[in-house]
Amino acid sequence: MVEIAKQLQVPNATPQEVNLCCEHEEKLKLFCEDDQEPICVVCSMSRDHKAHTVLPIQEAAQEYKEKFQSSLDCLKKDLEDMLELHRKEEMKVTQLAAKFKSQREQITNEFEELQTFLEKEKSRHLSNLEEEEKKSLQSIKETVTELEEQQFVLRSWITEIELKCQQQDVELLKDAKIVLSRYENMKPQQTNVYTLMENKEETQEEEETQEEAEDEEEVEEKAEEEAEEEVEFEVEEDEEEEEEEEMPDEEEEEEVDLQRKIIESLAPDWTIA
Repeated sequence: MVEIAKQLQVPNATPQEVNLCCEHEEKLKLFCEDDQEPICVVCSMSRDHKAHTVLPIQEAAQEYKEKFQSSLDCLKKDLEDMLELHRKEEMKVTQLAAKFKSQREQITNEFEELQTFLEKEKSRHLSNLEEEEKKSLQSIKETVTELEEQQFVLRSWITEIELKCQQQDVELLKDAKIVLSRYENMKPQQTNVYTLMENKEETQEEEETQEEAEDEEEVEEKAEEEAEEEVEFEVEEDEEEEEEEEMPDEEEEEEVDLQRKIIESLAPDWTIA
C-alpha cells in the first residue's frame, strides 16, 4: 500500500513546467506509451520516440483516469471488506469474552453452592455429635447411678451376712432360710442391671453403625450429584464448542476469499492494457 501511495504522488511543479517540454520548450501534447512519459510533437519525430506508440495526451490521460478510477473502486471495496472482517473478528472477541464470563460465573456459583452445602453438613454433623455426646454421657451417668445403688445393696448384704456368720448356731439358724431367700430374690435384679448395661452398649453400637452408614450414603449421593453436574457442565461446553465448529462453510469460504482478494488487490497492474 505504501508503494502504491508513492506511485500516486505527483511531484510539485508549476503549470508551465508541466505543460512544456524541457528539451524543446514545446507544449506536451502527446504521450509515449513505451517510455510512459508526456512528449511534444518534436520529440515524437525524434529517433528516441519515432518507433514508439504515441497517443494524444488527452486520450492517454482519460485512459489513466479510468484506470485510476477502477483501482480506486477496488481499493474502496477492499477497505469495506477489510472493515467487515475486522467487525467480525471484534464480534468474536466479544462473544468469547461473554462465553468465558458465563463459565466463570457458573464455576463460582457451583463452588459457592458446594461451600454452602459443606457448611450445612458441618453444622449438622457437629450438632449430631453434640447430641450423641449428651446421650452417651447421660447413659453413662444413669449406669453409674444404678451401679452405685447396686454397690450399696451389695455392701448392705455383705455386712448383714458377715454379721449372720458371727452369730451363735441357734441364733444363726433362726432366720437363715429367710435371709438366703431374700438374697436369692435379689440376684435376678443384679442380673437385670448387667443385662441392661449390655443392652445399652449394643444399642449404642448399633446407633453408631447406622449413623456411619447414613453418613456414607449421604456422601455417595452428594458425590453422584456432583458427578452428574460435572457431566452436564462438560456436555454444555461440548455443545458450545460444536456450535462454534458448525459455523457454515460458506461463511468461512467467503472470509478466506475476501482475505485473498484483499491481498491480491494490494499489487494492481498500473500499465495501460
